[in-house]
Amino acid sequence: MTSPSACLLTTLTVALVLTSNLVAAEPTSKNQWIVYTTVQACALAEATSVQADVEGLTAKQGKQLRDLHEQWETKVKQFSKANRQPTEEQITQLYNELIADILKVIKRPQLTRLQQIQFQCEGPARVAVRHPDTAIAFGLTEKQHSKIFMIEMKYQQMHAEAALKNLPQIGSQRQTDPPAIIKLRKDRNQEALDAMTQPQRDAWEKLVGEPFADPLLSAQGKRVHPKLISLP
Repeated sequence: MTSPSACLLTTLTVALVLTSNLVAAEPTSKNQWIVYTTVQACALAEATSVQADVEGLTAKQGKQLRDLHEQWETKVKQFSKANRQPTEEQITQLYNELIADILKVIKRPQLTRLQQIQFQCEGPARVAVRHPDTAIAFGLTEKQHSKIFMIEMKYQQMHAEAALKNLPQIGSQRQTDPPAIIKLRKDRNQEALDAMTQPQRDAWEKLVGEPFADPLLSAQGKRVHPKLISLP
């Protein structure tokens, strides 16, 4: 007869395995944010630094994904307009169509790496509160979720104010963002990570893969992300 302690150990082991798999795999549930980040990940493929990072990603594929990004931005806007309160089933269907289109251009491991870089662009605060699998991947308590949400809101306001002050610098052909903007992103990310436990920080690192820190610029020097030029 199996002891209660042995049963508990087995349950915890299975839970850990499931969590480990889900953090790095396709989201089990979908929301509009995961659709948005995946669409945005397509735009990143045009950056020469991303093409160098993602194994096998060519300039031609980068251009194809950039075109796909533009098509899907329009499609997502139309979807949101037609579905003010979409069901998870509708969002899942939309997401699956998006993934199918992307996989006509690149392979799944390449898409996974693009999503990892996009998550890094979003930062741990936004990802932790908006990822559809956050309860499984991060296991945030209600108190942690609220705290990290407030951190994200605080820095969104600070970033908007700093962006206005640094508008001439942001609009020029820079290889990096203005120092004030970079510092805000670093501070926001650190505050969010400080609000997590070590296992939760480990989950974040697993979700985003290897750190990416090169300029997100196309071969023509054009920024490929709407909010930043470089990471962090």
